[in-house]
Amino acid sequence: MSANPKVNRPLSDDDRALLEGLVRTDGPRLLAYVHRAFGPLDAEDVVAETFCRAAARIDGLRTCERKKSKTENRENTGQSRMALPGFQRR
Repeated sequence: MSANPKVNRPLSDDDRALLEGLVRTDGPRLLAYVHRAFGPLDAEDVVAETFCRAAARIDGLRTCERKKSKTENRENTGQSRMALPGFQRR
């Protein structure tokens, strides 16, 4: 297995904010799920490992956040798949 040179680099302010936002919004729900699935002894370790891996792959998370943001913007403006070209009702 080759080493990933990005793993040991410090997070930028934007990357840190993205990760902190994920921990704040998704952390409690993830912890509750893992607690039920793996039990109380392993839950915190599994969640911590999950977010450590997310930090190591922050570039992929940023890409997912951009896609999610575009989808949310389309939903907030009332635009749906049906309003996009190729999805009109006939």
